[in-house]
This record gives sequence, C-alpha cells and structure tokens, in this order.
Amino acid sequence: MEKNKIDPQKVLFFRVTQPTQEGEIKPEYYWTSDYFETRKGLRQEIPSELRAVSIILVADLESISKNGGLIEDMNDCEGLSVRQCGLKGFDQRFVLARIRKI
Repeated sequence: MEKNKIDPQKVLFFRVTQPTQEGEIKPEYYWTSDYFETRKGLRQEIPSELRAVSIILVADLESISKNGGLIEDMNDCEGLSVRQCGLKGFDQRFVLARIRKI
C-alpha cells in the first residue's frame, strides 16, 4: 500500500454485526471492502431474528488493522475480505459510521 501511495485511512471496510451495549467490547474479526456483501449477503450465516437488529459497521483499513494486523480471507464474492490477526475486541464507538440494516 505504501508503495502505491494508498492511505489506509481512506480505504473503507464493512462488517455486519450486532450492536453492543455501552462499554461492551467484543471481537469483530471479519471485514470486507464490499458494502453490498454486508447489505445483501450473509443470509445463511445470520439467522433472521438477528438480521432484524443487525448493523453495518464502517471503519477505515488503518483502524481495523490495529488488532494484530490483517490476513486475507476467502469468503467474499466481489470485494477484499480480511480477518484481524489479533484476538482483542473491537470497540464499536471508534467506527466511522453505523448503518442500521433494514
């Protein structure tokens, strides 16, 4: 990325998850660059009752890479899918945006 002069603060990644309660921090390991994967996909992975309250987290590449770095994942149709290497939780308060999934 540095060689190609790509600023990781300007690259957006997305994740479908459940909202956390105040002060709760939980793992958010898997992220994708494909917004539509999070919007329309994951129907088999997320039961319908959880999909009803799901949110989409929007974070920049730099923020999500701080948990031990990233490795490429294979579970994406159109975008780049990554997994955080570290096992720490991810504080949802530090995302750029939360989109309610309807």
